[in-house]
Amino acid sequence: MCNGGRIQHHLKFSLSHPTTQVLFVGYQGHGSLGRQLVDGAKQVKIHGEKIDVHAAIHTLSGLSAHAGQSDLLRWFDPLAKTKPKVLLTHGENPQREALAAQIEKNYKLKSLLPQLNEIVEI
Repeated sequence: MCNGGRIQHHLKFSLSHPTTQVLFVGYQGHGSLGRQLVDGAKQVKIHGEKIDVHAAIHTLSGLSAHAGQSDLLRWFDPLAKTKPKVLLTHGENPQREALAAQIEKNYKLKSLLPQLNEIVEI
């Protein structure tokens, strides 16, 4: 999503060059720097500095390092019988809510969906 790490330095020094090509091969979450670029932002802020975007931005859809709902449920299945406390912390709310609904339907377990910076006692 380009919100941290070395990629920010690479983008900071490369986005303003029209010869730069940036290829995104995974989903970019709403509000992320990656999403801003994919959505065609002409200027972004990196490390508090406004950077003009003259680079060509490309996306290659269909690739992801994340498991889908059925894969996550298959992984969770052997754990479910221990009745764990389930916290879904990664992903956007519609997808987290859908997974929580499936977990409740399949295993009769309620999932917690904490928000950013929310503290949850476990």
